[in-house]
This record gives sequence, C-alpha cells and structure tokens, in this order.
Amino acid sequence: MTPSRLTRLEQGIGWGLIVLVAVMPFHAFLSVWLGSLTGHQSLIQAWKELLVVILAVAAAILIWFQPERLRHGGKVLPLSALIFGIIALGATLLHPQSLSAIIYGIKTDFEFIILFFVALWGSGRQLYLKLPAVILVTSGLVAGFGILHATVLPHDILTHFGYGPDTVAPFQYVGNLSDTIRTPSTLGGPNQLGSFLILPLSLAVAMWFKRPRWSLVLAATLYLGALWYTYSRSAWIGAIVAVAVTIAAGLNSRRQAIQFAAVTAAVLAISLGALSLSSHSKGPYEYFILHSGAGVETSNSTTQHAAALESGLETIRNSPTGSGLGSAGPASFHAVTKLIPEDYYLQVAIETSLAGLLAFLAFVSAAGAKLWTKRYQHVLMPSLIGALAGLSVVNLFLHGWADSSTAFIFWLTAGAAIAGATKRV
Repeated sequence: MTPSRLTRLEQGIGWGLIVLVAVMPFHAFLSVWLGSLTGHQSLIQAWKELLVVILAVAAAILIWFQPERLRHGGKVLPLSALIFGIIALGATLLHPQSLSAIIYGIKTDFEFIILFFVALWGSGRQLYLKLPAVILVTSGLVAGFGILHATVLPHDILTHFGYGPDTVAPFQYVGNLSDTIRTPSTLGGPNQLGSFLILPLSLAVAMWFKRPRWSLVLAATLYLGALWYTYSRSAWIGAIVAVAVTIAAGLNSRRQAIQFAAVTAAVLAISLGALSLSSHSKGPYEYFILHSGAGVETSNSTTQHAAALESGLETIRNSPTGSGLGSAGPASFHAVTKLIPEDYYLQVAIETSLAGLLAFLAFVSAAGAKLWTKRYQHVLMPSLIGALAGLSVVNLFLHGWADSSTAFIFWLTAGAAIAGATKRV
C-alpha cells in the first residue's frame, strides 16, 4: 500500500473516532428515539459496534504496513491488556454463560480497551488536536439540556421520544416518594450523566489554568449545574477528585504544589467539618447525600449499595477462578442469574477472578503512568489524568466503564493523546 493511501487510511480512522466522540453523548437518546420510530432499537444501537469493528480492521491494516506504530505507548499497556484477555477467556471457558451474556460481557469489558489501542496505534495528529473542542461543545449541549430538563422543561418531555418503562426512564426521583428529579439528559441515566461530565469538567479546568477565558468558566458552570441535578453521589465525589488531580497534574513547580496541597487540605477539613455538623440534623445531608429522610423510603439506595457489594464479595469467595464474562454487571441481564455488584472492579473480579482484576488494574495504571510522564506536553494530559482518577473512584460505587458513552470517549481520547504526544517527541 502506498504512503498516500496509508495517510488517507489514518485520516479516515481519525474522523471515525471523532464521530464516536461527537455522537456518543447522544447515543442513548438517538437509539431510544429512532428505535421507537422504527421498532429496531437493538439494530440502531449496534452502529457503534459496527464502527468499532471497521476502525479496528483499518488500524490493523495500518499496523501491518507500519509496525513501528506498535511502539506507541510502550510494552506494558498491550501486555497487561493481553493478559487480562487471556484470563477472561480462561474463566469463561471454565464457567461459560449464555452466548448472549458472553457477547455483552465482551462489549462491556473489552470494547473500550480495543478503542484505546485503535486510537493509540491508528490515529493521526489531527485527532489529537481536534478532540478538546469536540468534547467541550458536545458536553455543553448535553449539560445545557440536562439543566433545562431539571428546571424549566416538563419532566416527562423525553416520553415524547420513546422513553418509558420498556426503554430508558425519562427521569428518576431522589427517593421513591420525593418530587425532586434526577435528570439523565441525553445519557442512559443520571449516574451515567454524572460520570460522563467528569472528563469535560476536568478539561475545562485544565484549559482555564493554561489560558483563562470566560467561555471556559461558562462551560464549567454548565457541567457543574448538570452534575448537581444528577444527584449522583459517586459522580460528585469523582468530580471533586478529578478537579483536584487535574490541577495537581498541571503544576510545574514545588512551590505551587505546596500551596495547592495546603489549600486542598484546608478545603477538605472545612468540608468534612460541615458535613459532620449537618449529619446531626434532618436536612440536606440526609436528603441529598444519604438519599433518605422525609419523602424517601427507609430502604434507601445506600442500603441497597451495601447489599450489592456484600453479594458480589460472596460470589468471589464462592468462585475464586471467576464466573465467566457476562456473569456480573449490566451484561448479566442476559445471563441466567442477574448480578449487579454496584462496583466495576467487583464485576471484573467476579467475571475473571482476582488475577483478572489485577491485570485490568495494571492496564489502567499503565495508562495513567503514561499520561503522567507526558503531562506537560498538551492540555489534554492533566485533564485525562484527573478524569482517570475521578472515574476510577466512580467505579468503586458504580459500573462506570460499562457506560459506553463515558468509556468510549475517555479511552479513545487517552489513546489519541498518548499517540499524539509520542509523535511530538
């Protein structure tokens, strides 16, 4: 294949990845809406899998003719991902689930990893430079609609686009007896929206510290407003961690680091003190943080989370070699027994064993380390480092990486950023 054709192929991969970043924030909305109009929602939802396959094949062709691309990112990333895949395959062969559950398990656990390597080994410079603007604009649209949905628009407006009990809930309540809604905006739910907003918020913060602009303040305000109306406690915690780590990653002197650490410690101490005081009274703490109190049923989400975690840990103890792909998490809706442990790491351990979890954590850690070593090369780096920290926290409480919008956008952006920074050296 001639160099010009390889260049065009690389550009095509870049534009395909941009399409994913631009459309995935609206994937759930478009799938439900178009599915309600055509009656083929599952087929419509499969567009992203088809595109991922096409991009993966294109990247494989590029690597065949330009094997030096495999050097991007080093050896630990592909090796840890390969080991994770082998362990997952072994666990699935030992404890096979239904074919449907296995397919969805592969989608949940490996699709975003494949996209990461497609971007790492197949993307060009244009993707590296264009992604920040695409992320900020599309996320701003999502956040803006989320705020309007929670404050101005009729709460049931999404029912006119096919939302309902058989597809996606048009909104949720903070409690079953509450009248305070949690907006999903165009995502699959309020928790998914909260996780999704962590990367654009981190990016806006990183860009503001590099070059302060009012447009970035407006963007961050939109993201924070929509984040508030998700009432997703895990997303709130993840966003705080993400912003703090983003700022820390962008500091370039010891003096700045000491000042930031002092301010962070003071803010944390004040916040914990205020939280401790408010916990002794009936009010916002009990309602918004614990999701309990007046108007909220006694069997609240905190208790349900604890029960789900306990059930997940018990499953690991009973099946230390793993239960196979599709046996836990959202994919288990297609298995014989549904198991939602409310923790992505537990999901991976249940499916692939503790060895599989260690391999997965090695992959995530290697990606974070690679981003850290290049943190001064582009504004994407500190924001990705912060978002990775925040989303890693979210995954302690939710199946964060199981949401394709969040996982696709973060991991392909991380792959493209590492590749782009590598090519600059």
